[in-house]
Amino acid sequence: MSSQMFDPEEFFDLAHALCAEDSRVLAARLTRARVRTSFGRAYYGLYLLVRAAVSARHGIPSRRLDHGKVYTHLQSSRLRSDARALGRYLQHLYSLRRTADYELDPGGLWDAKLADQELALKTVVEARRFARTIPDLDFTPVAHLLRS
Repeated sequence: MSSQMFDPEEFFDLAHALCAEDSRVLAARLTRARVRTSFGRAYYGLYLLVRAAVSARHGIPSRRLDHGKVYTHLQSSRLRSDARALGRYLQHLYSLRRTADYELDPGGLWDAKLADQELALKTVVEARRFARTIPDLDFTPVAHLLRS
């Protein structure tokens, strides 16, 4: 039995596979389930990478870095614009994930979003792009807020 730590980037691979071209041959009735799941995996891949980076750099136990605290404080004006953009995107993904996971009939524009395979694929690409920026981001200006 291996005790190797899970790599959150695997969630990006799964999210992409769920909506990739070759997955489209699956039954049409599964399309919404795949898209909804893809949004969730894209969110968790990015969130877990951010949480791990903040925890490692600032000695904050990862369990103390809950979703709202992370994306809210990453939008602080104390941070550079690239870190704030990450915070905004993380909040956007959280909203997609939360709606996809909890709303059976969200109505309106949400119905279209939650069935849009192309949007899901673009979301994964963007989440990966933000993930690549994490090593260069400085979270120090908000580390004290994330500790509380």
